[in-house]
Amino acid sequence: MNKKIRYAAVGLGHISQTAVLPAFRHAENSELAALVTGNPEKDRELSERYGVQAYTYSDLETAFEKENVDAVYIATPNILHREYTERAA
Repeated sequence: MNKKIRYAAVGLGHISQTAVLPAFRHAENSELAALVTGNPEKDRELSERYGVQAYTYSDLETAFEKENVDAVYIATPNILHREYTERAA
C-alpha cells in the first residue's frame, strides 16, 4: 500500500473552503494533515469539520513538523505566496 501525501492548507479563504479542502474527501493518494490560518474562527470551525489540527501562521513550521506534512497548498492572497513558499521550503 502506498503512503498518502500529507498536505497542509495554508490560508483558509474562499478558494480553500470551496475547492481545496472539500477535494481531499475524494483524493486517493493525498490527505489533509493540517490547516494554517490567521483567523481563530475559521481555525475552530474548519478544524472540527475536517478533523485536523489548525495552526496560526506564526506556527507554520511547527505544523509541518508535528503533522508530518509532505506538501503544502498555499491559498493565501498572492502578495503572501512568496513568504509562505519560502518558509515551507
